[in-house]
Amino acid sequence: MTTTPYVPDTAEAILDRARELVPFLRENSARIEDGRRLPEDIVELLRGAGVFRAAMPKTWGGPELTSMQQAELLEILSAGDVSVGWCAMIGMDSGIYSGYLDDEVARGMWPTLAESDTGPAGPAGLLSYVDSALADPLRGGCMVTHGVLERLPGDGKAAQRLGGALGSLEEAFAYLLLRARAAGELAPGTDVRSATRFLVTLTHGLRVMERTAGRDYLAQVVDQALQGLSCTA
Repeated sequence: MTTTPYVPDTAEAILDRARELVPFLRENSARIEDGRRLPEDIVELLRGAGVFRAAMPKTWGGPELTSMQQAELLEILSAGDVSVGWCAMIGMDSGIYSGYLDDEVARGMWPTLAESDTGPAGPAGLLSYVDSALADPLRGGCMVTHGVLERLPGDGKAAQRLGGALGSLEEAFAYLLLRARAAGELAPGTDVRSATRFLVTLTHGLRVMERTAGRDYLAQVVDQALQGLSCTA
């Protein structure tokens, strides 16, 4: 009989496990530096310590560490090796991004709580958004999109709440684009503010057009949009 290894699922347990890893990380710091990447065994140690699931929402069964707890976790890991701290921050961002997406879409992108991903701005993310919309038998659309179309012009209270939702989405896209530009995946001269607004508009446009267009049509739109942003287009 095999047993599933225990993975910490509370802030206290994850922080305690991270402290236990610090001596090992220090011993392997040179190996990390020489390879210019995290070795697979260290990645698995982080996964087993609950690091990549640290920000996953409680509604999914995740620990949902607060911002202060996440900062403490990264501080502990960085005391062992700063590169590990940086990579852990990137990996645990998935839990934060999931909160900006429809639950069905997010669940499709992160089927387990330990998935490490750089975020939903790529083709798979936007196509998952399209597929989620097309799979809805009632074609219910997006509450924010419909709110913008129907309530925003004359409802001050709705305008305030919708403005906050759109602002949060802009922040999420801006963060992803800045990271993509730093990694060389985005054209160096890209105006991140304009690109962010373009992606926000695109996502809501997809929810409008899915009522009449098929997947091939929408996939072409997504492909064309991302080619315009990518360095490798």
